[in-house]
Amino acid sequence: MNEVNSAEFIVGAGYRFNQVPLIINKKELASDLNVRLDLSMRNNRTVIRKLEDLSGSEITAGQTIFSLKAAADYMLSDKFILRIFYDQRLTTPYISNSYPNANYNVGFSMTFTL
Repeated sequence: MNEVNSAEFIVGAGYRFNQVPLIINKKELASDLNVRLDLSMRNNRTVIRKLEDLSGSEITAGQTIFSLKAAADYMLSDKFILRIFYDQRLTTPYISNSYPNANYNVGFSMTFTL
């Protein structure tokens, strides 16, 4: 019999800074800066259990995933939004035939709203 367990714990926080000045090409802008931070911890585990032997359970798959996400949004005008983000994901497997890995995603985006 296979048993699949999954549990996730997420903590998030955000804050808005009012009228943050930004100077671009000698032009001063003042808009709100929205900052958000999310932390999450997730456990995935698959256990095989032998019904004829109660002590014979074995983990066959699964990992622990730690994730950190941060983002900051700034309105350059009523139609342009500048976003800077950071996303980190660390994976540690439960079984020995997989390797721990880390993924990072960093960048910025500009959104134009019609």
